[in-house]
Amino acid sequence: MCNALEELVNEGVERGRQEGISVNIKVCKRFNMSKIDVIQGIMKDFSVSEKEAREYVEMYW
Repeated sequence: MCNALEELVNEGVERGRQEGISVNIKVCKRFNMSKIDVIQGIMKDFSVSEKEAREYVEMYW
């Protein structure tokens, strides 16, 4: 039971993280930020690799 609850919590955290990243990218795009600046911001703010940040930007841009 404990593992199932932990999995649910982890899924919720990951979903929230993904939504936060997508909103961050969309707002940056509206303010005409460059993709490079957005990638660097995602790397810093969400502690992801450059590869992951680039994938998120391509996905949500």
